[in-house]
Amino acid sequence: MLKALDLWFSDELVAVDLKNFNAARITKLYGTIAAKGDDTAERPHRQSAILEDPGLRLGEIVTAEQLSALAAQLPEEPLRTAQSLAGQEFNLEQWVREHNVPVRGPLSYGTDLKWLGLRGGNCLFGGDHNAEAFFLIKRGGGPIQAGCHHNSCQGKGWRELRLQYEPDASSRSGGSASGIPAVAITNRAESLGNAGAVVLPQSFVRNQIQVLDWRELGELRRAHTQNWITKGWQARGEISVWQAKVEHGKTTVMRELAMCGIRGEPFLGHDMTKCRVFYAMLDADTPDLVYDEFDKMGMNDSDLPNIKFMFEPMLAVMENGAEQFFRLLYEWRPDLVIIEPFTRLKRIDDFNAYSNTYLMGMLAQYARLLNAHFALPMHISRGRPSGAMAATAGFGSIAFGAGANARFVIERKEGTDIFVLRTSKGKSAGFEAMENDHVLNLDPETNRVTLGKPFSFGHQAAAFKDRVFEFLENNPDQEWSPAAIAKKLDIPRGIARGAAKMLHADKRADRSGEGRSGSPFRFAKKGTLQQTTLVS
Repeated sequence: MLKALDLWFSDELVAVDLKNFNAARITKLYGTIAAKGDDTAERPHRQSAILEDPGLRLGEIVTAEQLSALAAQLPEEPLRTAQSLAGQEFNLEQWVREHNVPVRGPLSYGTDLKWLGLRGGNCLFGGDHNAEAFFLIKRGGGPIQAGCHHNSCQGKGWRELRLQYEPDASSRSGGSASGIPAVAITNRAESLGNAGAVVLPQSFVRNQIQVLDWRELGELRRAHTQNWITKGWQARGEISVWQAKVEHGKTTVMRELAMCGIRGEPFLGHDMTKCRVFYAMLDADTPDLVYDEFDKMGMNDSDLPNIKFMFEPMLAVMENGAEQFFRLLYEWRPDLVIIEPFTRLKRIDDFNAYSNTYLMGMLAQYARLLNAHFALPMHISRGRPSGAMAATAGFGSIAFGAGANARFVIERKEGTDIFVLRTSKGKSAGFEAMENDHVLNLDPETNRVTLGKPFSFGHQAAAFKDRVFEFLENNPDQEWSPAAIAKKLDIPRGIARGAAKMLHADKRADRSGEGRSGSPFRFAKKGTLQQTTLVS
């Protein structure tokens, strides 16, 4: 009944409280003083009163039949369809705008959105009665409902409404006017006497019972189309994990991802769809720091409508913090969600009971419900060795990585200032994994990141040029073999040889020998070759 009242009377100015459903609630009689909190000038204690009298007589009782009739006006939630599970959601808000549908909204309706007919207008189904009896609902999981409570409109719904504005909608959507595949999912809930849509659990309750669905292979083949945000890497309804040690470039890459998303620019060489980005900072970064970093990257006023930020490092210990966070996402409906680091979203006390896997499951479910991609940066512990597999880099196991559709590792090559990106396919169809580590290039002028060539021996040698140059400058009285340089600097012999050869090519060092057996190369400080002694 409260939900029915909420449907008809909640609007931009007032909302029906859905929490007043239990008999233990205390309700004040009209005429008593409302004295909650301090009596201040801005919010004084006031006497409750009836502001409008609808003509009811004092003591008149609403019957059970009247309450039942009111509750019956609440539309039943439809079964989920292949559309909502396949991640291709119909954009109802855009459709309403494009066709100038005469409604007011969207208005919040729990986790859903609703539109109501304009006061004083005619019914949208063509009747001559008032449009206030019309409703249009977009469920959080994807389904759309429309209806009118006048008897003459019974049996009319979203299909009929859409065909009024798009007569060819049925032929364009494969036999369905709903904008989704015509095949619906068989729902086992029907045989259990419960046809409600499956909803996401609001917390981690291990013994929570949910009604399950089955799907046929033919339906999966028809429904499967990957909707990429970042082509070949990040799809709607999926999650990716981005792993790196502290100060190894993870945040820099996430900012690049956000900038490319709000502008529709290629991200690390992959085409990206322009989208709305929600960036949750759960680390210690302050708003001023984040503003400065994006300002350096060139963010301007035209970018601002497409991105929102949240700063809450204590979210994991807040009561119902994760649930409050996802309510924000439902209200704004972003296409890309970045949670940094995502492990601070929910406190995990028991690693032996797969609580971390539940966290991944919750994030995956919300990505599907929002039809968005969740990019999830996380720290790699300092003790983990370099070169770890993308699937296990975070915690030495696949507890987190296995739940991701795509996995990325950002790594600083040991002993160098070179950062590389490594990828690994997770549970994503069509993911394009890179065969090798690729160098990440940071433009110092713009703070923008680009993807370079595959990391090679030459990159390592180039990274050590300055160290080898400094060593030769500090030891001008000797010629050094690559083996001797490698031993002194504690680097591989091949790297020392490559770096020294590059210095000679740059005319920053002298070289003797012919580079063959019996006449190996020797390197020395520029201009000192005739006064040196040999060091092998």
